[in-house]
This record gives sequence, C-alpha cells and structure tokens, in this order.
Amino acid sequence: MLAFAGWALGSRWADAGVLMGAAAVPYVVVAFVLGSGVRRRRVHREM
Repeated sequence: MLAFAGWALGSRWADAGVLMGAAAVPYVVVAFVLGSGVRRRRVHREM
C-alpha cells in the first residue's frame, strides 16, 4: 500500500513537472529571442 501510494504520488509529481516544463517553454523561447535581439542591437549601436 505504501509503495503504491509513493508511486502514485511520484507519478503525480512527474505529471505536474511535465506540465510546468511545457508551460515554461514558450517563456524560455521568448526570453531567449528578446535577449539575443537586445545583444544584436547593442552590437550594431557600438559599430
């Protein structure tokens, strides 16, 4: 019973982790694009 409860809790946490990871992907992509765009603009201004 304890093993099953632990497995159920673990799988539930894994599902939550996957969902949170999937939800975070767009934010990571946007942040990366904005960061690279800002860097490029700074380089152009310096030149």
